Formats: sequence, structure tokens, C-alpha cells
Amino acid sequence: MSISAGQTHAALEYGLRVTLELGVEQHLDPRARVLWLVSSLLPFLLLAPVVVVAASAVDILVLGLLALLFLAGVAAGVAAYISLRWRYWTFEVGADALVLRRGVYWKRTLLIPYFRVQQIDIVQNPLARILGYSSLLVSTASRQSDPVIPAINTHDAKELRLLLLRQVGTADAV
Repeated sequence: MSISAGQTHAALEYGLRVTLELGVEQHLDPRARVLWLVSSLLPFLLLAPVVVVAASAVDILVLGLLALLFLAGVAAGVAAYISLRWRYWTFEVGADALVLRRGVYWKRTLLIPYFRVQQIDIVQNPLARILGYSSLLVSTASRQSDPVIPAINTHDAKELRLLLLRQVGTADAV
């Protein structure tokens, strides 16, 4: 069954899985936004009660409310940025290379030739395990960094790993 670009976007917005194919640009799992939002706003969520307690102790309720409004504005800005970050983070399994595209303000395209790939690991932190997604760590021959596809459905991560291993020409050792 063929999936059109419009159907792919609609499927992603509602959290439905998309079939991984060669040469098709894919988004990260939509639930990545939840993890990014929680991890980004955690300091603010911890700071809000401190602001309220400090304001009530000093009896400056107006200042405390203004600080909370400021924190709410920052939270809204962070949420908007995270939504854009997810929208612009894509990957594509090409014929000769894995292509990673990301960046809201500074766009970055990373081409990882398959002959450079040495190992592909599936990684999950506790929150990702609860949400049902994983990250794919692609170890390369480069010493600069190991690229990561940060948040894809766990089942899709396994399929993507096998697809990449086939492209690399390496049998799955695990």
C-alpha cells in the first residue's frame, strides 16, 4: 500500500506509524515532543513552587504572580520551539547514505555514508521506554561524533536498524 505525503503527515500528527522505505523522508515519533517538553520545562516546574513560597514569605504576592506569568510565557515559547524542532528533524535512508536533517534556526544536513557505519545501537531512557520510543545511535568511523536519530517508535527503530544494516551490508550480529 502506497502512502502519499499528505497521508504521511496526517499519520504522523496522530501518532500512527509509517512504513520505512528507501528514499522517503521520515519524521521522528510525535511523542518526542513530550520528552523534549518535559526535559526542557523541568527546571521551570521546579522553580515555580519556590517562587510562590518565596513571594508569600516576603509578602510580595504581586511580584510572585508576575514571576509565574513570566515562567508561563517562557514555557509557551519553549513549547512552540519544541514543536518546530520536531517538524524540522527528519531522516532519510538513501541508497548510499543515511541523511539526517535538523534545525529550526540553523539548518544542518548530515550525510552518513554507509561505508563509514560501524555499529547501530537502539537506546532507550526510562521516559522513552514509558512513551514507547527509542533512539538509534549510529557509530561511524569518524572521531567527531556518533549521529543519533533521537526519537522513533520502538518497533520502527528495530525495523530501521535492520534496514540500515542491510544497506551497510552487515549481517545483524545480535
